[in-house]
Amino acid sequence: MTSARKPRSRLTNIVIAAIVLVLAIQGVGYGLAWSAKTRCADALYAEVTAHNVSGLTPRGDRVLPTRDAVQAQVTGPFEVTVWLAMPRDLHATIYTKRFVVWPWGLRARKTEVLYPV
Repeated sequence: MTSARKPRSRLTNIVIAAIVLVLAIQGVGYGLAWSAKTRCADALYAEVTAHNVSGLTPRGDRVLPTRDAVQAQVTGPFEVTVWLAMPRDLHATIYTKRFVVWPWGLRARKTEVLYPV
């Protein structure tokens, strides 16, 4: 007994190729985003230090930002979110910035400043 496989239809081949293409693009997007995390964190740190951003302790001492305090996270394919929390008395001021990562460079969006209560 030989079992003959039924040939795939043209529509099935197109659907499979489309799924493989989408998965490949997603994989490239996550890879690019992950490889750009450090560059994005450096960009936010450079922006924050250029604007002389500082924090305050409960005693009123000035706290300067450090590069180690900047956090970066891949939030999607081709997207990195970077944030920095600076103390503000008993609270904190959070600076966040999103980057879109392309093979030819970064595109930064506007820096958001959050003042949680």
